[in-house]
Amino acid sequence: MMRNDNYFAESPKGDRFIRTIDIREIPDAAARAAELVAHRADLIWGLEHEQLRQIAARAGFQVAQTETLRVAYLSLDAAGRSGTPALQSEDVRRAIAHAVDRQSIMRNAMGEPARVPDAPCHPRMFGCAADAARRYDYAPEQARDLLHASGYEGKVAFDFDVDPRLQAAGEAVASDLGKVGITARPRVLAAQALLDARIDGRAPMALLSWDADAVNDVSEMIGPAFLPGKLDDARDPELHAWLEDAETTLDVAARQALYAKAIERITGQVYWLPLYTFVQNYAFTDQVVFTPSLDGFARLYRVHWK
Repeated sequence: MMRNDNYFAESPKGDRFIRTIDIREIPDAAARAAELVAHRADLIWGLEHEQLRQIAARAGFQVAQTETLRVAYLSLDAAGRSGTPALQSEDVRRAIAHAVDRQSIMRNAMGEPARVPDAPCHPRMFGCAADAARRYDYAPEQARDLLHASGYEGKVAFDFDVDPRLQAAGEAVASDLGKVGITARPRVLAAQALLDARIDGRAPMALLSWDADAVNDVSEMIGPAFLPGKLDDARDPELHAWLEDAETTLDVAARQALYAKAIERITGQVYWLPLYTFVQNYAFTDQVVFTPSLDGFARLYRVHWK
């Protein structure tokens, strides 16, 4: 890309744009790191936190991290479309919530500054009322008690669809559930196959992630999942009504109140179980000045030389 020397004077973007930026796509994170260390690249992103730690220890390089708006979550078939009656039980869904060690999964998958949200949205989003969310601490014994109370103790088994990018987290979820007597068989599916399974109602539980297209409003995360449609695993008419009202009013207080009610219902019924927020990791040479954006997108007009 070549700098436009006739760009708007006094633009909020500034005027220190680099004249030429050569963008190369390198899918493998380790290969990207090798290009940086060999000084064949000046700025890279999408690194694992261990790779970031190794680069940070080298002289001549800098690293940066920022939490993005993407959230990993479990979607449970509470409506029973997949033919898995156990997941229609509130006690079974709550048992799943208490059985999964979300803090441990977050640390292994992302590390800090990622976090485990209680609400089914990113904490920075407008309308993401964390105070309205029901909290589920890691409590395997409580999970076993709930399974016993439900009558499904030793009887819960289902296929568990996993986004390929979240395979390690999916295996950890399945392991945690196995410890309390729930058999969740991970099935890693390509994006289209996973989408088809959800549209057709063939996914008892799915491990997914969503970033709301970087729109900092809870409607862009809760709306697509819980408004009437083929991806709605809850099929909750009262929830539909609250969300439709929230998306058709400009009254800020009314929107906040409606989304708080929706979040209370979604978490109370465990239609979703949020796992962790995502972090974008950057590394660059010490000749580069770069400030990450809060949504995880690398805005190259913010890069300049020292």
